[in-house]
Amino acid sequence: MATVNVLGPFKVLSRSLTLRPKDAKPPATGGLARVPVARWKLDETQGAEAVDASDQRHPAQVQGNPRWAPRTERASGALELDGAKNYMDCGDAADFDFRDALTVSLWLRPRDLKKSAQTLAAKGSDTWSLRSEGKTGKLVFALDGPQTTGRDKRKAPRVQSKRPVDDGQWHHVAGVYDGQRIALYVDGELEESVTASGPVALNTEPVWLGNNSAARGAYFNGWLADVRLYGCGLTEAEIKALHRETGR
Repeated sequence: MATVNVLGPFKVLSRSLTLRPKDAKPPATGGLARVPVARWKLDETQGAEAVDASDQRHPAQVQGNPRWAPRTERASGALELDGAKNYMDCGDAADFDFRDALTVSLWLRPRDLKKSAQTLAAKGSDTWSLRSEGKTGKLVFALDGPQTTGRDKRKAPRVQSKRPVDDGQWHHVAGVYDGQRIALYVDGELEESVTASGPVALNTEPVWLGNNSAARGAYFNGWLADVRLYGCGLTEAEIKALHRETGR
């Protein structure tokens, strides 16, 4: 019987793409079995590049002059951004073209969120972004593409934290889309969710940390650490485990 090779090069937005097997189902215990498509620990001590600790090798390039803060602001290290000209450019890779689901997870300690729409992580302005909301000190996880459904049909495909995070403390934040709902967690606790379905929009913008390539000037003022991108929607149990196991 002839063998058909179903894995091969495809073109998505003029970039070569190799299809990967779907993420395995999470373990019943809610552990951290699933592997991110990118993970920037931001625990370097010097240099102009942040290593991708996942198996996919997507290094992030320093833009401006941020300060590495090893074992000072956070036990495992962090990157200090000044809110004016510093950010990280993670590039535009096919691995970042999330369609059916995604999770954005990171640790942050804001210095000042009074400036509106400070970006923590985003792939432009028309696919997905995690950012501050106005001058409230709260955070928003927003998507383009998915449509809200059911009782949430009249709402926008975005969720907001209930409480501000500009209290001088470290917080773990995770934005999740699993194909059925959009959710935002702070320190392992669900802040808001809306039911939604449909593919996430695609674009050719790079993933930036601490700024937005499509809305330049959306600089984050504070510290970032352990940024992870998953091509799946983590469960609530997994988010709690991620918060617990990656904390200070």
